[in-house]
Amino acid sequence: MEKNKNHNNELALRGEGMIFEKLKELGLKPEWLSFDKRNSFADIVVTKKDGIHITIDVKTAYKHIGRQKDPIYCFNTYHHNIKQTGIDFYICICMDDNLCYVFPQKLISGKNVIISDRQIKHGRYSWFLENWKLIEDNNKDVQFRQPSIVPNSSCVRKP
Repeated sequence: MEKNKNHNNELALRGEGMIFEKLKELGLKPEWLSFDKRNSFADIVVTKKDGIHITIDVKTAYKHIGRQKDPIYCFNTYHHNIKQTGIDFYICICMDDNLCYVFPQKLISGKNVIISDRQIKHGRYSWFLENWKLIEDNNKDVQFRQPSIVPNSSCVRKP
């Protein structure tokens, strides 16, 4: 059990580090809250020029086989079975496919965000793929059906 917990912590730290670097690359000013200094459930807090704070929770997962025998990524948005509060955005990193989704918290209604191979193939969440503009503009009130404006950048792929 301890080995699995350490692996999960390493995976979380790797994902948080990738997003921290991406946010800096975008010219934002992120603060990475380390495990031992956290006062909230947020992994990263971005302070905008106007003083507004944006809280980000980074979720990182590898594929596994879901109930329908379809490979899926499963991102748990709860912490010890308690709904997280005070989060503005969830960033979900699909490690096997090198994909990164930016979801406003307002759109996450359940305990888990599940992204299947089929959904990736059919572009189910393509508008949220690498859509850093949501964070840059602090657009938490986005509606799900939007025209595709997926930026051509990556959080986990090397150029």
